[in-house]
Amino acid sequence: MSSRWGKSLLNLLKMKKAKKNLLKDRRNFLKFLATGTGSLLVGTLLGSKLGPLLSFKGEDFKVGQDFKNFKVIEEDKGLVFFNKSGKKILTVNQDGSLEIH
Repeated sequence: MSSRWGKSLLNLLKMKKAKKNLLKDRRNFLKFLATGTGSLLVGTLLGSKLGPLLSFKGEDFKVGQDFKNFKVIEEDKGLVFFNKSGKKILTVNQDGSLEIH
């Protein structure tokens, strides 16, 4: 009879441990859900105000302009990016496809 109570007690302890792990996983899931929802809301509310500050202004970029580490030239196929030694590194075609060289 005592072994029966021992098995019952052991099962009870296993169930408590499983429930504790389940609660921990649930808390982690809810934490990640709240973090994602909060970042989505902040991005939605502040995105229109922060967007102009973080966005790239088109007037600063000219095709054919030399930058410190690369150069951009417009060809018939599209825009071609060269590294500072003059080798082609990337081509952006007019249809939007990319060619990595």
